[in-house]
Amino acid sequence: MKPEAHDFEIANRADAAEARRAGRELASRIGFDEPEAEEIAIVISELASNIVKHARRGALALRPVERDGNPGVEIEATDEGPGLADPEAAIGDGFTTTGSLGCGLGAVNRLLDELEVGLREGAEAGLRLRGRRWIHDRRSGAPAAIPLHFGVATRPHAGMTINGDSFVACRWKGGALAGVVDGLGHGAFAHRAAETARHYLEMHREEPVEALFRGTARACRPTRGVVMAVARFEVAEPTALPVGGVRLSVAALGNVEVRFARAEETSHLSFPRGIVGFSSTLPRPLDSLWVPGDMLILASDGLDPRWKWTDFPGLRDAPAARIAETLLKRLGRDDDDATVLVVKSAA
Repeated sequence: MKPEAHDFEIANRADAAEARRAGRELASRIGFDEPEAEEIAIVISELASNIVKHARRGALALRPVERDGNPGVEIEATDEGPGLADPEAAIGDGFTTTGSLGCGLGAVNRLLDELEVGLREGAEAGLRLRGRRWIHDRRSGAPAAIPLHFGVATRPHAGMTINGDSFVACRWKGGALAGVVDGLGHGAFAHRAAETARHYLEMHREEPVEALFRGTARACRPTRGVVMAVARFEVAEPTALPVGGVRLSVAALGNVEVRFARAEETSHLSFPRGIVGFSSTLPRPLDSLWVPGDMLILASDGLDPRWKWTDFPGLRDAPAARIAETLLKRLGRDDDDATVLVVKSAA
């Protein structure tokens, strides 16, 4: 039986409990497994509780949706409260107007793949949030993993025991994600910011690069912020690229280095300065076709960027792990955390 949509008026805790129960059941019927259905129920509970606490009255709508053959659920929450001067600020963990812990909407951002935030129009304008969560990797005939080799080397500031840098290197059917994250400064607070970003990226690794930056910025708002570079690889549809073609989408914000090497050429990709979590603008990804022999290097600013391949004879043809280890050993600065991530096509 096809999953049905649900609409709820939310005015008290009983309404919130009913919406949570219905949301869990809808998620299960759509095809989410038990832990995923429970996470969706948590989102509904947080949104409904937010309505009861802050606005007294509002509405929740639950809808089955589909994207590129993958099913998902859409959750929309609207309230009749006074609204907020900056709705985006309410998404970060730690925001509160009632003296509570203020972590509910931060959890909503982490558990949903997409989230739009704004204010309702009209005399009784309130907050409006609409988000979606998708099922991934369950279509029959999904493409195999992209043949890539990752190499990563990282270390903390010479005077620290905890690393303020982090990285992402993961793959799934038909896709892969690589990223370098640098928490501002050093030590425990930089580490917290970097790990917050890493956790969000890994949870939502199959989302487009723009969505990854937007969600990471919301997650990092309560921290001191990060700079980062992210590269997403995806097997393209045959109608868009040759069969088996892989599309690369890469973006960065802040003082992180991105180098793209093809054949004998190496390009330094340029992206805007800023801080993920504080900058009002986010980078626009650069898209290209990834072909066998290509290589991508992402590095935090703890790595001296003034190097060229002729400084390292024969290194370009070495395995990704050895390239990363060599660059870090030779170019890593002692006065900063340092990380380098290398992605190469598998032979």
